Amino acid sequence: MEIRTVAFESELIITLKNNQKVVITPFKTHELGNFKLGIDAPKHVSINRQEIYLKKQEQLKKEKGQTLTDS
Repeated sequence: MEIRTVAFESELIITLKNNQKVVITPFKTHELGNFKLGIDAPKHVSINRQEIYLKKQEQLKKEKGQTLTDS
């Protein structure tokens, strides 16, 4: 894992293998200790928090299991 320090409202740019870019911008909030991330990515790039990603993976496993047993 790489750890980068980025000032608020400055952009962190990640270049994908196909030269497309994902731009991440941190923003301060009024809540102490919290911040928001603005993420600009191509439509084919999925952006999820970890718990959402894990739920989607579990759902895919269930769907694959049903497809195998339904055949």
